[in-house]
Amino acid sequence: MIFRETHGLTIGEFELLCEQKGLLAAVSTRHGGVSQPPFDSLNLGLHVPDRPEHVLENRRRLCAALGVPRYSLVIPQQVHGAHVAQVGMGDATRGAFNLDSAIPETDGLITDEPELTLMAFSSDCPLILLYDPARPAIGLLHAGWRGTMQRIAARGVEKMKQSFSTRADELIACIAPSVGPCCYEVKADLIEAASQAGLPVERLVQRRGEATFFDLWRANEEQLIDAGMSRSRISGPSICTACRPDLFFSLRRASGQTGRFAAVLVLRE
Repeated sequence: MIFRETHGLTIGEFELLCEQKGLLAAVSTRHGGVSQPPFDSLNLGLHVPDRPEHVLENRRRLCAALGVPRYSLVIPQQVHGAHVAQVGMGDATRGAFNLDSAIPETDGLITDEPELTLMAFSSDCPLILLYDPARPAIGLLHAGWRGTMQRIAARGVEKMKQSFSTRADELIACIAPSVGPCCYEVKADLIEAASQAGLPVERLVQRRGEATFFDLWRANEEQLIDAGMSRSRISGPSICTACRPDLFFSLRRASGQTGRFAAVLVLRE
C-alpha cells in the first residue's frame, strides 16, 4: 500500500489499482478529522456514538481530499451479512448524511455507473475492492467474520458476473488493511462455523500456545480464487489494523469504542 498526504489527510492507495485509468480507489486513515477521543480523529462511521456533526465534517474532508462530491456517495447498512446489491445513480446520497437511508441489510455494493462513489467502513474487518477493467464495473464488500463464513467475497464476484457479464479471470481485487492472523485470536465457535461453511480450516488456523488465531485475509483470498479469479490479480493486505493503531482504527486493539475508517471506490469518466 502507498500512502500520500493531501488536504491534511493521509490516504492509502493500492499498487495494483492506482495505475488503472478511470478509477479512484482509496482507504482513509484515522488522522485529519475533528472527532474527539476515543473516535479521534477522522471517524467516518455514523453508527458509533460519535457526534454526528463531527462525522459529517470528517466525510466532507475526505470527499474534498479525494475530489468526489458528497452527494455521489452510496453506503450499505453493513449488518455483517453477505447480501450484495447493485446500485445506480438513483441511489446516490443513500447513507451519506444519515444512517436511515443506507442500503438496508446489505454488506456489498456493485455498480457500473461512472461517478457513483461506493463507500464502506471498518475498524478491523476486511474491505474488498473489486474492479472489472473490461466492463468497466466495480464492487466494494464488507467481509467481517460472519460475512466471510457466508462467502461474501465469492458472492460479490458472482453478482458482478450476473449483472455485468464480468469474467472472473479479468477482475482485480484488493483487500484493505484489516486485522491479520498475527492478532485475530478466536474461540472454538468461530472455528466450528468456518468448518461448517466448508472453509479450509487447516490452512486458516494457527495455534500458538493455548491461543488460536484465524486468517481472515487468506479465507477471503481463497474465496476469490474459488470464484475464478487469478491469484496474481489479488492484492492481500500488508497491514494489520490491530498492529497499527497509529494509522487505523481497531476495535480489537481499543477493546471498546473506537472510530471507523473507510474504503472508497468510484469509476471516473
